[in-house]
Amino acid sequence: MTTETVLTVRPDVPVITVIERFAGAVTEDQGTSSKPRRPAGRPEDVVRNPDVVRARELLPSVLKSRDGFLAALLLAGLDGEFVVYSQWRAAGEPPAEVPAEWSVAGELAGFDLVDRRTYTVDFSAPADLTRFSVRDTPLAHFGVFSVDADDQERMLELARKHAPDSIGTPGLLGINFHRSLDGGQVINLGAWNSFESFGDLLGRPGFQDEAVYWEGVAEFRPHFFAVVDVVTKAELAIWATLKVLPGQQAEAERFFAFSKDVLDAEPGTTSFFAVKIDDETYGIFDTFTDQEALDVHIEGASGKQAVSDLVGTVFAGPPVITNSVVVQRGRS
Repeated sequence: MTTETVLTVRPDVPVITVIERFAGAVTEDQGTSSKPRRPAGRPEDVVRNPDVVRARELLPSVLKSRDGFLAALLLAGLDGEFVVYSQWRAAGEPPAEVPAEWSVAGELAGFDLVDRRTYTVDFSAPADLTRFSVRDTPLAHFGVFSVDADDQERMLELARKHAPDSIGTPGLLGINFHRSLDGGQVINLGAWNSFESFGDLLGRPGFQDEAVYWEGVAEFRPHFFAVVDVVTKAELAIWATLKVLPGQQAEAERFFAFSKDVLDAEPGTTSFFAVKIDDETYGIFDTFTDQEALDVHIEGASGKQAVSDLVGTVFAGPPVITNSVVVQRGRS
């Protein structure tokens, strides 16, 4: 049994992303370039770096103790850097600067802060949702585009037009373009299961050395990472059983299919399972990042009112619900 924790990236959800980039003791940020380059370094080496090991041991408890924290990626750069990509639930206006309580810079020994900003996700491809995990997406890249604030929207327009051409590169599972709230950067977070065919990307339209799509709009630098860890808040869960009226099994299962589509739009709902126990009984198991996410679900389009509307026509009565806490995620 191996632990499989997942972080989800998607646009159009009320989540603020913080990206803190750190240089290692023997590396520096190497400036900018107008052209892509191939990954260098070996993931197995950077994961074993003592500073990375210490960060991996320390940061989960630090992040989970902070109010508003949802999830984080810990990324070890193949050229020695380290990145904490974290997601937060903001109260009020999204902050243009990183709040002190969202930053981990003061907790990291062995790394010097290079850049720290807040972001929202502008668009993702090929789907509206990318899932990151140590097992399924062991590698990641940042395409960091530095722009004047007046050019940020133009940069994103070009990215929406050209960046999806990267999809189809072997090993690349998804791209996710982020806009910094201070206007000065655009970052593409790419999910990879292998960098072996990264060179294929450099020959695609819009990525060739003589015709990169961001030329004249942004300064560019790629960064390549091993996914060291995925950190999430301790999840809450509900287990519900529902009795189905005779002959209404198909209608019940259509409702569960609708519920899945609705739940995929709830950023705090981390998983959803509908199971058939017998011809009269169905079970639902949902997990949530926190109590607020659970409450949003209960009051939402697939929550208690949606079920109540079907009592007497599809379901024999309201669900019997048990609340719980997830203590281990596993996958064989």
